[in-house]
Amino acid sequence: MWLDGHAWLHRRRDFYEHQVGLTLARLAHVRLRRHRPDEAATTILGLADHLNTSASQRVRHTLTQIRQGWRTHTGNPHVAEADHLLRQLT
Repeated sequence: MWLDGHAWLHRRRDFYEHQVGLTLARLAHVRLRRHRPDEAATTILGLADHLNTSASQRVRHTLTQIRQGWRTHTGNPHVAEADHLLRQLT
């Protein structure tokens, strides 16, 4: 019985990590579309911990859109740092 409960907990944690990763990626994309690249970069840098377990197709697609959207802002050091992180993931 303990193993079944433990497996359920593990699946639940994976689902949570996925949802957090997807939600933060979408938030960063919205911030970028609102012409707030610094805020988008901050969100991406905070997202790094959630990307290892939540790198789903939807997350990767959103991150690719972000990279394409802030190409004109990569002179900003904060954006450049976040872009470097995304380059490794997408």
